[in-house]
Amino acid sequence: MTGSTEAAAARPPAAIEKAQWQAPIFAPRPRRMELAALQPSWPLTSISVAVHRNTPFEYIAQAMPAFLAYAGMRADFRYSDYDDSLQFRVDEADDADVHVVWLDFERYRAHLEGTALADWLGERLRQLRQTTDAPLLVANQAGKDTQANAVNQAVESAVAPVPGARVYDRRPLLGALGDAFLDKRLAGIGATSLSGLATLLTARDLGLRWFPAAVRPRLKCIAVDFDNTLYAGVLGEDGPVGLTLTPAHAALQERLVALSREGILLAAVSKNEAADVERLLAERGDFPVRHEHFAHMAVSWESKSAGLARIADSLRIGLDAIVLVDDNPGEIAEVAAAMPMVRCVHGVDPELALAELTIGPDLLAWTGDETAGLRAADLEAAKARQRAVAEAADPLAYLGTLDTRLVFALNPRGHLARMHELSGKTNQFNLALKRLGEAALDRWFDKPGPRAVTIQLADRLSDSGIVGMMLFDTEGDTLRVEELCISCRALGRGLEDLMIATAITAAMKQTDCSSVAFAFATGPRNRPARDWLVGFSGRPLDAPQGTHRLVWPPAGLDERLSAIPVTVDWQ
Repeated sequence: MTGSTEAAAARPPAAIEKAQWQAPIFAPRPRRMELAALQPSWPLTSISVAVHRNTPFEYIAQAMPAFLAYAGMRADFRYSDYDDSLQFRVDEADDADVHVVWLDFERYRAHLEGTALADWLGERLRQLRQTTDAPLLVANQAGKDTQANAVNQAVESAVAPVPGARVYDRRPLLGALGDAFLDKRLAGIGATSLSGLATLLTARDLGLRWFPAAVRPRLKCIAVDFDNTLYAGVLGEDGPVGLTLTPAHAALQERLVALSREGILLAAVSKNEAADVERLLAERGDFPVRHEHFAHMAVSWESKSAGLARIADSLRIGLDAIVLVDDNPGEIAEVAAAMPMVRCVHGVDPELALAELTIGPDLLAWTGDETAGLRAADLEAAKARQRAVAEAADPLAYLGTLDTRLVFALNPRGHLARMHELSGKTNQFNLALKRLGEAALDRWFDKPGPRAVTIQLADRLSDSGIVGMMLFDTEGDTLRVEELCISCRALGRGLEDLMIATAITAAMKQTDCSSVAFAFATGPRNRPARDWLVGFSGRPLDAPQGTHRLVWPPAGLDERLSAIPVTVDWQ
């Protein structure tokens, strides 16, 4: 065995190695030497970042590799010249995954007043949007005086109408560092007065939070251990009263509650007696986290990986959408070996765990989640619905008692953010897997005719919000369904045929088409969508991807749909 092979064999699993990175990565004052020593053993996904600037960004990029690696990424930065006119001239920028606009707005003070800055920057961003569908991140000015406030209002005004564009707000970092944010001595040396610490923290903010948010979906669930993770102590030995809620543990619990309110599901995965956990949550009124905050309770003596499998099944999500927070390295190693797609946070130090759940990767939503507040309640309603259907003698008749309502919207440009979320995050019922960004979706509406339909779902148990979207194009006498996504929260009610057929029928009425072709692709988890297409058309798919054509309407469709006791409305 070679020396390098021996070294590799001696390395701990990636999840354990990542746990060893937590202290230097999430330190209040990161140290360059410690960060430089971190070399990942796990695979990294490459992204390209185009930087449009009139002031140096290189210092930030040079400090970013360890933070990006912790998020599972590496970045290739491509730079414009120092350009106050913002012409967006960057070599090979057309295929960049993210575009960053990094400006020193002090340079425009004498030239732009009132709304002039917003008008100019807005025009420049719209010009950039014409050349790329990639996410755009525009940094504002780190200042709190009157001039800085005016600049930042202008930046907000310029960015808001541009699809897929976001403002990187630098003011929280300024507020945290105060006078340490700038080091005026550096201005004459490196053309920037950003202090070394501010440079590192900016690199962390971008590398851990903003770049991952730009290129991949947000996590859907945090599965948290109990003993020595949510509190100090062991429930089975100390009992509810003997457990210590330290200030750091209380802050961690408060963060978990805040994330649950933002739409990230909270689950318990604890090796304890279920009755003991129920008593704990009932008796400890000082705990910020309560029983109602948990979307699923996997409390048993089974392995943590088995508990996570139950959580994923109950919440209808993939394991790669879950992060585990656990104090025990052995439990993390077991999960890492059985489920390498699950992200693990070592929770033995509640302050580090809090830092990760505050500034760690995949918790920031690039697109605002319009249904965040509905998700947990909808899952509870789904469980009640499933129990009732299983007990009902006539499931279709039971559906009629729920007062189910479907509300369709044709060409709903105002639903762009939710459409982007459905395209990017839906896995099971995502037929073509196009994963379209906001800019690409916005461009979809520029052509005449039926372009898109969104579908809202509600019944007397819950309001699910917008749960489905379809995108259309025409080719000769064929209506092409280019994108078809239905949230997993809407599945299992037997409404798929009605949702899809209603949308297609409305689109067909605005065309001269006589047939429909569905674009489809084969992914690791979209078999439910492909199975639906086979069942609906009555023919198997003849390739891993392509289009599946059928004459419209299929025989007997109207009769089948009329039997479904659901109210259908249009916006």
